[in-house]
Amino acid sequence: VKSTWEVFDKDISVLSVKLKEYSKNRRTEEASYYTGVDRIFQDEGANRAAHFGRKFNGVNLRTIMEKAKILFGDDGRIRNYLLEKEPTKAAMTKDVCDDVLKALVLWDTAFSKLRTVDPTESDCDEAQKTIDLAVAQLRKMGISITPKVHGTQFHAVNQMRSIPGGIAKLAEDWVEQYHQAGFRYDLCYCRVGDLKQQAVIRSRAEHRARNPKVVMRKELVDKRFKGMRKRKKDLVKDMKKQVKEELRQDILGQAWDADLLNLY
Repeated sequence: VKSTWEVFDKDISVLSVKLKEYSKNRRTEEASYYTGVDRIFQDEGANRAAHFGRKFNGVNLRTIMEKAKILFGDDGRIRNYLLEKEPTKAAMTKDVCDDVLKALVLWDTAFSKLRTVDPTESDCDEAQKTIDLAVAQLRKMGISITPKVHGTQFHAVNQMRSIPGGIAKLAEDWVEQYHQAGFRYDLCYCRVGDLKQQAVIRSRAEHRARNPKVVMRKELVDKRFKGMRKRKKDLVKDMKKQVKEELRQDILGQAWDADLLNLY
């Protein structure tokens, strides 16, 4: 048995070296599909991180999910690039791009629903259904279900129900924001030697900022002196949000029509 495992280990080592060499050559070839697609990702603001083994990190994946239609839609950049490079495989390219688009939008929708603040029972049910559809789409594409995906499908919604206020503010970006806020407080009050006095000053400042009259006055000032550029920016943001929501609903409808949950 030991000799058999040793043979397997050697074979795996040889294949790993070959795979690394193949990946390296694929990246360096100017006319390769990998290079062309990677440049499109870079143009859209998604860059592979060297410290992540040339994989996309969380920020880049959010960018890709946000621009899924631009990349993989009917007139998507990656779809058009692949069709131009290999027109004889148009049907396969269309199917793959459609599947990738659905997977990205479904997971984008699932993460959005998981971040609902003070979720109701209906919100939790909708989140679970969306996650189930997203996982079914991965199975349809033949993608492995990792422990993180399993945890999201079977445990995330239970935490939404059991944790007061939901799990939105326990997400990584919120935790990082808490760290930054705490660091700012440390810089503001570090010259006050007494830790108790630091806490008193900070408490008074926070209490003053939460005073209803102070909040109302700040809102009036913002409303009165808010510039046209800011208002236009908010309008564009609302329009983008509406387009994204329409795409989410469209993909969800397609997933239900395809009966993904029963097929996969």
